[in-house]
Amino acid sequence: MTDERSVDWGATGRKDYYRLSLVDPFTLAEVGSAELESGSSSVTWSYSGENQLGATIDLAEGDYRQGGYDRMVRIHHTVEIGDFAKDYTMATCFVSNMSAQPKYRQSRRSLQCYGPLWRHTKDVFALDFTRNPGDNCVDGIRYLVEVDGGTLVIGPGVDTTRTHTKGLHCSAGQNKGEALRAYAGFIGCELITDVSGALELREYVEPQSREPVYTFTSGSNCIYLPGYGYETNRDEPINKVVAYFSRESKQDDDPYPLSDSVQVYLNPEDDYSFQRCGRNRTQVLQVSEPCSHDDLTAQAQRVLDERSAAIEYVTIEHAGVPWLRVGDAVRYINDVDGPLSCIAIIEEMAVQSLGPFCVTKSKLRCYV
Repeated sequence: MTDERSVDWGATGRKDYYRLSLVDPFTLAEVGSAELESGSSSVTWSYSGENQLGATIDLAEGDYRQGGYDRMVRIHHTVEIGDFAKDYTMATCFVSNMSAQPKYRQSRRSLQCYGPLWRHTKDVFALDFTRNPGDNCVDGIRYLVEVDGGTLVIGPGVDTTRTHTKGLHCSAGQNKGEALRAYAGFIGCELITDVSGALELREYVEPQSREPVYTFTSGSNCIYLPGYGYETNRDEPINKVVAYFSRESKQDDDPYPLSDSVQVYLNPEDDYSFQRCGRNRTQVLQVSEPCSHDDLTAQAQRVLDERSAAIEYVTIEHAGVPWLRVGDAVRYINDVDGPLSCIAIIEEMAVQSLGPFCVTKSKLRCYV
């Protein structure tokens, strides 16, 4: 069996096929189908985006409503290269609305779609939601996802035994999507859109510590188009972090204080330090769980390490690699236009048309 990680995705003769399934939003089971307009539709993934996934899907036949019920839509992508052939799921989305453009007695219908986080970013708490000290953290996140019909899967590295040392409160009217992502961040995790339509809770790993899963190299594996876009954010790096926590009471056996705060700074010789910029660029970090002074300092230092350098972005176009996802670390080597070699996180991926080679525009956030 061919190892998909060694496939030459830019090989001559590659064939790409796409089809659409209708999906029950509660079970995520496929319950029907619709026909895609050939060579049309687009899909965009954004690692930091509100909904992480958006798509415009053009229908040739069928409807996303079935028997009076709205269905999610699932895009399938089949790739054939020589003896290699495999079916992938690209995305599973909710449909926001459908528009039509009748012409010559034919009507092209276009669906505006969003990923499974849309279920929560378009909803608010009707009542206050609270968790008490001793309550299991992952159970709280699972409840918030699944009480509204969603599905949560637990990824690698998640401590499912962790409990609250401090109460958590979400007020009525608060956005559920924002609360969910903040809740995940409180326990050192992140919520990621799964291609099946579920949400995956996984341990957050600092981008600099992620191992590259793929290498973009000119002339091999995944042919990318000549040239690249470049941008940076030299006006945004921080040089100071103020971190704190505060609470009104604690249990007798709680070893941590009622409140604590720390300040960490860039070294004078570092780029963007106070001495080099002439001013403080400060970020405030409110820590939800009480901790030791050393741990609070470590958390502040992690934020400073992540946000104190200018971020370089490289945008490239390439043949689609079906299993790559936003948030993955990749290596990019360009010895033709650069030279440039870096390790980067995929921040965005956009497929402008579901056509040959699944041509993809990817925005890479460079680190090394």
